[in-house]
Amino acid sequence: PDEGTAPIRQVKTHATHGEYALEATLEGEEPGFGLRAAKPIDVSSAKKILVDIFREGPPINIVVRFFDDADA
Repeated sequence: PDEGTAPIRQVKTHATHGEYALEATLEGEEPGFGLRAAKPIDVSSAKKILVDIFREGPPINIVVRFFDDADA
């Protein structure tokens, strides 16, 4: 992974909606990771997008960004 990018893997622990969860090992001063869909996903009819987060350790700030590409 790039510097500051956390390794992520699919796991069965802590899955709350579905069978699997993603696990990211966050270390360092400013860790982060990103996910990109293989193809555009239309969520325009969704009333909400659910993200479950499980964290052991001290609190951290989390930023979630959704990019809307009308040309996709």
